[in-house]
Amino acid sequence: MPSVNTLIVDNADRFGLAQLYQLRGRIGRSYRQGYAYFTIPEFKIITPPAQARLDTILASSDIGSGYRVASRDLEIRGAGQVLGKKQSGHITTIGFDLYMKMISHAMKKVKGQELLDDKDAKLFENQNPKGPHLKLNLNALIPTEFIPEVSTRISLYNELAEIDAIEDLYTLKVEIIDKYGQIPIEFENLFTVARLRLMSFQCGIDSIILKGNIYHIRFDQTIKSLKYILESNEELDINVKNRSLNCKVSRYSNIDTLDKLFNFIFEIKHRVESIH
Repeated sequence: MPSVNTLIVDNADRFGLAQLYQLRGRIGRSYRQGYAYFTIPEFKIITPPAQARLDTILASSDIGSGYRVASRDLEIRGAGQVLGKKQSGHITTIGFDLYMKMISHAMKKVKGQELLDDKDAKLFENQNPKGPHLKLNLNALIPTEFIPEVSTRISLYNELAEIDAIEDLYTLKVEIIDKYGQIPIEFENLFTVARLRLMSFQCGIDSIILKGNIYHIRFDQTIKSLKYILESNEELDINVKNRSLNCKVSRYSNIDTLDKLFNFIFEIKHRVESIH
């Protein structure tokens, strides 16, 4: 239909992902701008797979997104048997991307090849994760009651692990709130851990461990020259020794105190950098 530029699909949750993708491609041909509206009843509770299909079609609006749609469809429905019609669905437990990485990793080991991608190698080998060690006594996770679909939670964990800027962390948080609603405290703690990890990178911190009511913070180099400045803070109870900094908190696991400490450390860091 070359002259049609608008498509309205009612009860879109009842269509398959490939069907929605093909229907959307029927309008807006050539130079015409196309508009596709996928609607569902206002108070209808749709299933998680149907929600996943709609989320995928909304996120895949750019040219050449067919492969992404096909990969996501495979992840949602399961790969099934090579010979036969049974849909196993086990791939949804870990996600399509991780599944393909595992297959690639296994094939290279069978062939005796080296893993060229260090990032992929660390995903499977028993190595310490990159970054500072944080032990904050926080229950940090994505609750199944908030996001029931396993593959979606794994995808979000992966996104959080790959973020390398605090601004991107806030952007992801806003997107999740807009999509799923107000996040629970356990998920909020996960963002707190991710934020503190990024800030630790910037401050040269190797580890933050909370024992009792004291934060034990260890830097990657000595901070003895900053001892007087750090201990002069009247709001925080700080004790500096060589590469270590201990900060007492008024309440057990008080993240607000840690935020104040980081703000103070950043302030000193900027002063030192301005001098040099």
